[in-house]
Amino acid sequence: MKNLVRDRKGDAVMVTSVLLLSLLLSVGGKLLLDQGEIQGKEDDMLHVADVESSMLRTRSSMLVLQENQDHSMVIMNRVTLGTYGSPYLGVARSSGELSFDPSSDEYHMGIYLEEGGTRSLLNSINGQLKFESNNFYYHDQNLFFQSGGIVRDEYGSYAVAWSPSIDIIKGPSTWAIYGNIYGMTGSKWSITGIESISMIIRMAGSSDVSHVLSAGQTIVLVYDGDTNSAWEEWWRSTAQLNGLTVGTDIDLTWPSGISGPLEVELISLESIKLNIGDMEVSI
Repeated sequence: MKNLVRDRKGDAVMVTSVLLLSLLLSVGGKLLLDQGEIQGKEDDMLHVADVESSMLRTRSSMLVLQENQDHSMVIMNRVTLGTYGSPYLGVARSSGELSFDPSSDEYHMGIYLEEGGTRSLLNSINGQLKFESNNFYYHDQNLFFQSGGIVRDEYGSYAVAWSPSIDIIKGPSTWAIYGNIYGMTGSKWSITGIESISMIIRMAGSSDVSHVLSAGQTIVLVYDGDTNSAWEEWWRSTAQLNGLTVGTDIDLTWPSGISGPLEVELISLESIKLNIGDMEVSI
């Protein structure tokens, strides 16, 4: 009977090779997963910025309709609900929900003339567009398009990411305010997914608030919605940037507590001119 000769060195090389291959695959797989997560976070963060850009295009479209006073013109803007993702890294696509609610329950802004303790409603707007992200790799963020401004919600903290189209002119002792703001009308709707959708914008109507104030008169803006804290901080910072003094030129109060409506009293205001577009938004 022949003796079998074993190549122990060859066995050792084979075992070592298998172990090295397993280690390389494990490390390579971990690196790929880590790189995929990094790429996924970047995609999620960039996507929110892309939705903000879509909302700014929506505002530009509303301005075009308002300036032309064209009720028959239709403008279509595209909004991508989800991230694009990178299949070669195995990055999952995050989804999002875009919704439209024209009711005053979600957002309301009233413009009042106050004199001698009596308030008269000059005009008001309702409605908001809301985008809710559903991210895999980055914390969820919500965006609100309200009166032409964009409010961002992160971790339940609200801040105005893009100011409405409102300008302030400061004089030696008085100041004036003018600009364009937008209310929204139509049927309530929402859509969820990752695809791109076409959002249709029409002009349903328009009005304005044009008033030169006399002694003893002030303008009061009343905000009612979940984002009131963002608008309070925006008015405080806007006042500071324009050389206005809180308590002298502008006053901010919460008559019903921090969860109630926000009142912005525009003291020492000389005149106000706000063009208001009433926009219908559909998909």
